[in-house]
Amino acid sequence: MSERKENARRQRLTGNRKWGLFASLRAKLVVLLALAMLPAAVLACLQALSNYRQLSALSEESALQAAILSMQEEENVIIRARRVLKTLAVLPEITGRTPGRCDKTLAAVRSTSDFYGSLAVTDERGEVVCSAPPTIGQLNVSDRPWFRSAVGRGTFTVTADEQGVASDARVMVAALPLFDGGEAITGLLSLAIRPQWLRELLVKTGAPDVARVALVDRAGMLIANGSEQSAKPTWLPDPGLLRANLTGEPRSIQVVDGSAGNGIIAVAPLLRDDVYVVVGNGPSSSTVASVWRLWGAVGYPVIMWLIALAVAWFGLDRLVVRPILRLERTAAAFATGQESIRTSGLADMPAEISLLGRTMNAMADTLAIREADFNLAVDEQKILLKELHHRVKNNLQVITSLLNLQIQRATGKTERWALRATQDRIYALAKVHDSLYQVSRDRLIRLDDTLTQIADHLVRTHDPPGKPIQVHYDMDPVETSSKNAVPIALLLTEAISRVLGLADPESSPFDLRISLKRRDGETVVLAVETDRPPANAHATGDDDLRAKLIAGFVKQLGGLATLEMESGYRLRVTIPYEG
Repeated sequence: MSERKENARRQRLTGNRKWGLFASLRAKLVVLLALAMLPAAVLACLQALSNYRQLSALSEESALQAAILSMQEEENVIIRARRVLKTLAVLPEITGRTPGRCDKTLAAVRSTSDFYGSLAVTDERGEVVCSAPPTIGQLNVSDRPWFRSAVGRGTFTVTADEQGVASDARVMVAALPLFDGGEAITGLLSLAIRPQWLRELLVKTGAPDVARVALVDRAGMLIANGSEQSAKPTWLPDPGLLRANLTGEPRSIQVVDGSAGNGIIAVAPLLRDDVYVVVGNGPSSSTVASVWRLWGAVGYPVIMWLIALAVAWFGLDRLVVRPILRLERTAAAFATGQESIRTSGLADMPAEISLLGRTMNAMADTLAIREADFNLAVDEQKILLKELHHRVKNNLQVITSLLNLQIQRATGKTERWALRATQDRIYALAKVHDSLYQVSRDRLIRLDDTLTQIADHLVRTHDPPGKPIQVHYDMDPVETSSKNAVPIALLLTEAISRVLGLADPESSPFDLRISLKRRDGETVVLAVETDRPPANAHATGDDDLRAKLIAGFVKQLGGLATLEMESGYRLRVTIPYEG
């Protein structure tokens, strides 16, 4: 078998593999597993989204309820402040603004509650008449927001102010106008409520320490903070956002603000929409609906799905793919001629694949035994075939010797030439069988060597005495089978015999050129040429027989022959190469 055919066989065994992403068993099984688990992962994500929405709704409801409850508590404080101011408004020392007695009354009322910061009575121009604690010097509060709001409305108001009557601290001021018996305002009673009152109220009422509560005015500005810090709390959104959501009904607000953080707050109106309660859930509340919790709820099933796929991938790789690839490598090695290769590590494989591996090993052992028996039979056949070629060669040599005796007894020239031609043909056949006996490869002989020996024999036996023929060889190494070797050897014999038979015995020696050339690996060209014109180019009889035999051999070989005899003898035969 030629090297090209051997390479083609190996290509058929190993060259048709497909190693695309979805061509392997592992990838296909993982994809099927992913598709099988995908509905569960999608349902888990949808459930997480539903839980997130429910948690958000619960958080909004919780904040709204907290705002309503806180509003009731704070409303009680403001109602008590209004009752105190209405009670003071009917006292003679207050209406008459009696010095000394007015201050004492205000001080006595102030001491009744820790929430009260200061009490004051002013006239219609804003001049403070009396206060508790007392002011230092004359004080006019006509420019204060709470004063202008109370005078402008002519009714009880609660307003935030940057400073109180007796201090510069931010306070919430409850103010009540004083009338002269008609509609004219003669003065104003004011009660400053300290900013810390809201925190203290939460503690006294048992509110959670983590609660976030604040009071804001109509503009969204902070009035009171339920935390211990006096500054604006970080959880409270921008006043503009608050102002846009302050309505006459309690409502919840989803806050997405980088400066104040994200979350849900609730607002509820207090005291005719002048003051609003703002409530936010504490950071440790279980009802906080955060984006991180949403991502965690959605990401958990996705992560579990990816982990399951990874486990399936590595599990299939170790339990299925690697053992199968090991079996495949063993089978591929066995197919390429490595007959001693067997699959190892079967004990570590799954039972089904291990059974397949043992079966493959047993099959390989059986094939190895059969191949050994076959090789033994082939070797015996080779020996018998070589012996056959040897005996055929010996028998042909015996026939040649008998013909030689017959030639010596022949009396006519024609009879001798006929016997010698037969002897030459038998020698060519014997030489082919001798070459087949000596070759090491089955049915392939070196055609160039065989043809050279046949040509030397013919020239030596037919060369006229004293006039040697010069033979020039140009032979490529060519191997062929016995099927083609016999007709080619006989063709060369007839061609050389024809040249020697047509040559003039009285002429001077001439050159004979014999060549065997390979062309493109597909054809072989055999040429027999001489420049000496034959003595009779139009001979008949034996020469005509040789011409017919040459044509018959060319046809048997499936070749093409060209012959020129005008200025010599030039025979070229193109034969398909089957080496």
